[in-house]
Amino acid sequence: GMALAAFLGLAFLALQIMNWVVLTRGQMAVGSNLYSLSFYLLTGLHAAHVVGGLIPLCVVAARSFGGAYSAESHLGVRLIAIYWHFLDIVWLVLFFGVFVVGY
Repeated sequence: GMALAAFLGLAFLALQIMNWVVLTRGQMAVGSNLYSLSFYLLTGLHAAHVVGGLIPLCVVAARSFGGAYSAESHLGVRLIAIYWHFLDIVWLVLFFGVFVVGY
């Protein structure tokens, strides 16, 4: 599950970068209006938190593959799971606010 989460995090970052490139070359330059400024700021902050979550996720995954966690002792796994579930909720709020309400 942790390897899948890391892959999906990296996929999100790659797709977000592609999205930013297409938008900045097209109709939505950075700061051209309040919506574009909000879009780049919010999605950029979310991407920064994904990067910040990938680092400990990879550490916890490497430790778990090395047998560092058990059914009784798995605090690192629990904490990283909480962090990523929080990011999932933030992403849903951002998606609704930027893409649904923004139009």
